[in-house]
Amino acid sequence: MDNSTIGLFLEDNTSQCLSNRLFWDSIQSIDGWAATLRESINWHEECFPDIPHYWSNDSEKLEKLIQDFTIYSDTRKHLANETLNIRNMLLTMAESIQLFGNSVINVIDSTAAGTNTKNFTQAQVDQFDSSLLNIEDSARVQSFSSHMDSLRDATSSALETVSTFQSKISDLKLLLVNSLRPAVDGALFFNNPELVTFTKEVRERVDIMKINNTSQDEILRTEKLYSSSLTTLVASARGPSPLAFYRLKFFFMSLSASIFRVQPALSKFEVLWIETRSFIKNSKENADTIQNVRMLKVFKTRMQKIITDWNNVKLTLGAQPTAIE
Repeated sequence: MDNSTIGLFLEDNTSQCLSNRLFWDSIQSIDGWAATLRESINWHEECFPDIPHYWSNDSEKLEKLIQDFTIYSDTRKHLANETLNIRNMLLTMAESIQLFGNSVINVIDSTAAGTNTKNFTQAQVDQFDSSLLNIEDSARVQSFSSHMDSLRDATSSALETVSTFQSKISDLKLLLVNSLRPAVDGALFFNNPELVTFTKEVRERVDIMKINNTSQDEILRTEKLYSSSLTTLVASARGPSPLAFYRLKFFFMSLSASIFRVQPALSKFEVLWIETRSFIKNSKENADTIQNVRMLKVFKTRMQKIITDWNNVKLTLGAQPTAIE
């Protein structure tokens, strides 16, 4: 979970992704944008009856866009109002996961199997060691169950609250991916193939930067450059269009830029939370199935990854990170 995702849970109960910042102020200030768009479409069809536009002969597509935008706007407001509580829940989760995770790792490291393979990678363990645990180590592994029960008890309230929030995040992401983003881009880029190519190149570049763990500041600079360049390209586009009025162009450009920032952050939160929820819910069952050195190492490796991820969450939220055992 990186800074763009943690931006959903800032202490001041606002965020670049979910509240009225940057372009969003301008979007919200355009009164009656839907009525303006309808009037502009009527004007275009009367003055240029032979020139098609994105909504030509498809009023349902226009109404669907308006409905989706209303849902998007309302959902963002509701989620923004929940972020402070969710932030506190995330910190509670991080503390509990690290506390109980480190206690389990300490037990693993105290076993003969854990000591013998402590500095080995998972690949090294997979190559040579699938032997059964000795009796003493098996007895210690059985104690994992009590640790995992304690973890589930300590996180049950936060788990339920954040899971409900995550469900809303997933719904919003699906709305963006399947409906709103295609409609907004379609309207902006209709009969402007150079915009399609430019946007595709920038989005692919940002995706590669994230895969390569490029600094968040560099990614943010690239996204800002994209927004600025898109503004210039769209504003300079020639030819009749229902978006010919500058404020409608600006509205759609702002909405596109907002989606461009929000969608990746929602996806990352979704992935981390689903992984964490699955780990906590299944941890006791997974611990009970440990029978050999390889399985013990797999369990420890996964536990360490979860602890590291949540340590990063704490650090980015401004809390002191916990020393990893």
